[in-house]
Amino acid sequence: MKCSEPLCVKINAEEETLYSAQTAGQDSGFGAVHHVAVKVSDIHSTLESLAALGFTVEEPKLFEEVGMHIAFAGEESSRIEFFETLGTKGPGGEAPLGLHHVGVTVQNIDATYNAMKANPLFQVEGPIRQGAHARIFFFRLKAEAHSLFECVENKKA
Repeated sequence: MKCSEPLCVKINAEEETLYSAQTAGQDSGFGAVHHVAVKVSDIHSTLESLAALGFTVEEPKLFEEVGMHIAFAGEESSRIEFFETLGTKGPGGEAPLGLHHVGVTVQNIDATYNAMKANPLFQVEGPIRQGAHARIFFFRLKAEAHSLFECVENKKA
């Protein structure tokens, strides 16, 4: 196998090691951008303003297990997630307001999670868990630790 495979890292010129879902016979299947997420201080005012501009907005839902209100705006192909935290505990609690993460779809979230945990290029943050609309997990690129990404299970697959 060559290092053009997904989630592959070239260790040195003589040896190539694949940290990929393909090595387990499964396809991680990274897809399109699912959404961008923005932390806001007042989700209701934010959604009201977006609705006035013509955006399709969802009613915010309380997710007590992670301590936040979450709502989506926009159409299926260009969704924006807005969330308001209910304190500093839980995911995103201490993060600054503004752009928080980019969500990307994956075909096989379990294979992707396992491959990324084994790959030294990525820092997986926490386990797979139920998100607002699908199973998710978060990761960072070790080369760019300030950027946060969310893998979202593609339920249409």
